[in-house]
Amino acid sequence: MDNSAEYLLQFFQVEEAPEGFDSSLPQAFSRMMETQDVLNSLRDMQVSRLKIVEDIMPRIWEKL
Repeated sequence: MDNSAEYLLQFFQVEEAPEGFDSSLPQAFSRMMETQDVLNSLRDMQVSRLKIVEDIMPRIWEKL
């Protein structure tokens, strides 16, 4: 799976995970870091309307 956001939805059981899904903490943290990097890049490019995502990211980190 290449999409980190999709991985996180499956990790948190928002979407059904495929058979053999790697739900290890190192994998989850790696995918979360990738997602955070994308958010940081969007912020650096001055993309607007990131408020909701920026507000929820700390809560996602806490859940991990």
